[in-house]
Amino acid sequence: LVIVPRTQNLDIECPHEADPALSYFRDEVNLPEGGRIVPVDMEAGDVLFFNGSTIHGSYPNRSAERFRRSFICHYVGSSTLRIGYHIHDDLYNGQGEVVNRAKTESPGACGNEFEGAPH
Repeated sequence: LVIVPRTQNLDIECPHEADPALSYFRDEVNLPEGGRIVPVDMEAGDVLFFNGSTIHGSYPNRSAERFRRSFICHYVGSSTLRIGYHIHDDLYNGQGEVVNRAKTESPGACGNEFEGAPH
């Protein structure tokens, strides 16, 4: 895992297609001016929390013996009216009850359903 420190408060940038030989993910964003990619070295049992706007990613897994493992949780504010169509899991409120939200059919070219709408 790599991150670009101090990017959590930058404006959201539209991604472009990544080079699959260099990136585990299919999309990437440009490195901001003055930004630098920093590896996140973690030990078994470590936990990392970061804002979803933080630029992050990883390189392809080149191991022939180990597969990539991660446990990812996304927290969504209770004021959220719609959720991405790609989210297939149930949403739960603070009391453990399932909360239904409308699915966004198409996020648009840059993750926006409507012109000028934030991510």
